[in-house]
Amino acid sequence: MDSRSAIRRRVPSQARGRLKVECLLAAAGAEMARQGYAGATMCGIAGRAGAAVGSLYQFYPHKEAIAEVLRERYTTAAAPLWAQLRAAAPRLPAPALAARLVQLEFEIDRTCPGFAALLDAPRTEGSARRRSQFRRRIAAVLRAWRPRLGAPRALQHAAVIQQLLRGMLSLPAASRRAGWQDFEGILARYLEDRIGDLTT
Repeated sequence: MDSRSAIRRRVPSQARGRLKVECLLAAAGAEMARQGYAGATMCGIAGRAGAAVGSLYQFYPHKEAIAEVLRERYTTAAAPLWAQLRAAAPRLPAPALAARLVQLEFEIDRTCPGFAALLDAPRTEGSARRRSQFRRRIAAVLRAWRPRLGAPRALQHAAVIQQLLRGMLSLPAASRRAGWQDFEGILARYLEDRIGDLTT
């Protein structure tokens, strides 16, 4: 773990400061989405926000600190989407569930700028917890889809699906758009072959 992730950042107490932080974070997400995590710089983020780079450093001592805040925000923002899919899962055939899983990741990436780029950010204290949370969300969908699926097996299948979805997001944006149907097909076959026979 990079010790830099433990450095505390300044938290604004006034509305004006909070608004500035929101602008900086929005700019950071947009800059990472455009340049990639490695290509995004503190100067680039500040410039996109129309702020002095010194202002950015007042709140975030380094890019890793910004990435950590964005990852936490995006994990929280995704929760309602996963809840909706879990509720819909019992009514879906395997191909439709596969499509919804892929589309959910695209929707998160669309509404959370820089989401895919953040996969390249260094691991921090919260990384393992977020990966586990993501895996549990997938497992909950699988168990809603096939209630006879036990929790340990659901987590094992979720780990495979997690890697597939993360692999999809790690591709360049153009490749993701061109190949999304291939990912849906691979995932649908996995669901049908490995879990689909566990009917209620």
